[in-house]
Amino acid sequence: MDISNNLNTKQAEEELSLIRKIMDDSRRSIIDNGWHYIYWGVIVTGTLIANYFMILSHASGNSQGMLWF
Repeated sequence: MDISNNLNTKQAEEELSLIRKIMDDSRRSIIDNGWHYIYWGVIVTGTLIANYFMILSHASGNSQGMLWF
């Protein structure tokens, strides 16, 4: 029973180690390539603000659609 428990513990530790490695690699990838998220976030935020002011000024739906295009 002790050997079986020891093998299960070892397998669990190896699996957790693999999961931790995958998470660290993913985190590093997002940090290295994360400027795209900031870039698109700024563009979408600016467009949302412009769209809001177009709605307040009763701009046509076609104009608002072209803004997003």
